[in-house]
Amino acid sequence: MAEARTIFIVMRKDLVKVLQWPLGSVVSQGAHAAVAVMHKYRDDERVKEYVQDLDSMHKVVLETKNETSLLKMADNLRLKNIPFYLWTEQPENIPTCLATVPIMRSDLGDALKKLSEWSEVTDRDIVRVLRVFNNQFAFEYSIVALERVERIINICIERKLPISAVTFYNEWIRLHVARKNYHEAYRIKRNILSGTYGSEIKPDIYTYAALFNDPSAATSQDMARLIRDYEEMLDQGIEPNELQVKPLIRLAIKSGEFKLLEELLDSASIKPMKGIHSNTEARLLSTKARGYIALFDLDGAKQQIEKLLLSHISQKSVPLPWSPGYESGVAEIKVPLEHTQTREAFFVYVRSLYESVIRIHIIRRMIDEAYELMEEMRRTIYLPPTRMAYNWFIRYHSKRKQISKLHEIQDMMLQDGVAPDEYAYTKFINACMFQPKPRLLQKLIITAFNQGNVGPKPDQAATQTNADDTHVASKIENDPELYKAGLPAVPQHVVEFSSVHKIVFHPHDCLRFYNALFTESKGRIGNVNDIPIYYNVHIVNAVMRAYALLEKPKLVVREFYRYAYHQARQCPQGIPPEVPMNRKHLGHVFRMALEASSAIESPKQTDRIHSLMNQWQVWLPWQFDEAQPSEPN
Repeated sequence: MAEARTIFIVMRKDLVKVLQWPLGSVVSQGAHAAVAVMHKYRDDERVKEYVQDLDSMHKVVLETKNETSLLKMADNLRLKNIPFYLWTEQPENIPTCLATVPIMRSDLGDALKKLSEWSEVTDRDIVRVLRVFNNQFAFEYSIVALERVERIINICIERKLPISAVTFYNEWIRLHVARKNYHEAYRIKRNILSGTYGSEIKPDIYTYAALFNDPSAATSQDMARLIRDYEEMLDQGIEPNELQVKPLIRLAIKSGEFKLLEELLDSASIKPMKGIHSNTEARLLSTKARGYIALFDLDGAKQQIEKLLLSHISQKSVPLPWSPGYESGVAEIKVPLEHTQTREAFFVYVRSLYESVIRIHIIRRMIDEAYELMEEMRRTIYLPPTRMAYNWFIRYHSKRKQISKLHEIQDMMLQDGVAPDEYAYTKFINACMFQPKPRLLQKLIITAFNQGNVGPKPDQAATQTNADDTHVASKIENDPELYKAGLPAVPQHVVEFSSVHKIVFHPHDCLRFYNALFTESKGRIGNVNDIPIYYNVHIVNAVMRAYALLEKPKLVVREFYRYAYHQARQCPQGIPPEVPMNRKHLGHVFRMALEASSAIESPKQTDRIHSLMNQWQVWLPWQFDEAQPSEPN
């Protein structure tokens, strides 16, 4: 078969990769050059022959690195006396593409030889690529990255590329460890030790680091395996550093080997590696802080966090892009670290360490120390607490009915731009209305007495709880306010106080949180069809109780229908999924709705509530006098 004439088009690769030109613009450059060369050399016999068969035209598109290489290709074509057209894009005056006249490939010779040749690749280049993909897997757990590593290694083995760097085999071990193929990983290590890959290939600290950085290691067997590798490394005369200690501490935390963890944390400090970025030392310090946190050693964790900050904090002032007056170059704000994405990630990680220590303080009921740590975190890393950290404080204060503290936390969250979630709003609202247990109720009354809000104080002999007191309603029938509050079983001396319900229930605060929930949802509280972003049976139960205490039966019915409408919209037919899990709470919701409908003297509303109660198979609490629907089978 006769060789066909071909137009060779050479495009610049950096138009897309570097200059970010659109694909259509790049394609048009090739079209411009091809049309221009055909018109310029229209009288050439090769052009005339090429256009005689329009259905069988041949073109080959090649790429070159940049403008310099494109101009070099043009010089090569001139030396070979091959006609071509160099297209220059205007008004930018940028050479973008060239196209030759239709020629035989054999006539082209080596004028464009470098375009089809591979660049000289060394084992160092391959190692750099392998390390990039392995690090991508380490941070993103991307299976695609591992597949690319495996593909590159297989190509190197098939083409018998000479490898003179142990780093290549280290990355190969990382691949097998990431795939949990430990047999192959240790086979490569044995070959390195035995000299199978060459006498110049010797194991180094990164060989064992590849074995230690196992993302799936979490058991005592894995810990025993790594301890054996650690001892072997010492026998080889390799001094350990952060790359080995950090995975051991992390694995000891996962596997629950706390005795070994204590030994690792109490061991002598390891000198940082020479020539390695200080982030490696920072990771070791943060991992040791996690270890102390796992041991609930707060002092040790704080010391590691302080070292972590002191080893990185810079005292110089640098301008921040978001600071006022930055454009004029006069605004300078003192920041602890340079403004880069790596530094921002460092701050976020330090915040997580701070919050772990804060959580332990809250668990130990050291709430004042927890607040001090939170303020120290703000001053040190210039970051507000996360929503989860705020929720820990909310949970602590809501269990103790400390409503004023909850308002302070809500204001702090709004100032920090941290929006409360469903958990926070549920705790906010329920803290105002839930029935306290006798111990908490007694503590609330004593606190209120000391503040002069209730009286009189019982004598010391009456401070013991009477086991025979089953329900406060049997002893305070003449106090309708306390009966309406629905207090639980409490000691006899507690009911002798006046205005107990005012320190136990906070309907106005409950409705304030409820209004804030609607404000965030941009809804109208007066419209039954408007549902806040977070809405559940616990919220509606507390809100209905608040309106009942404030003697607003119409609003009680409104909130009931809001909840019913919300459930019907989620589940048009059958029983909503939230109902079976919360029948007890819904029994109180229906009871309050029935009482409110009776108060407004609306038999129609009462019938509708009874109908919905039967449809959802919800029965009233046994202590109320209304008739119960039959329980579901």
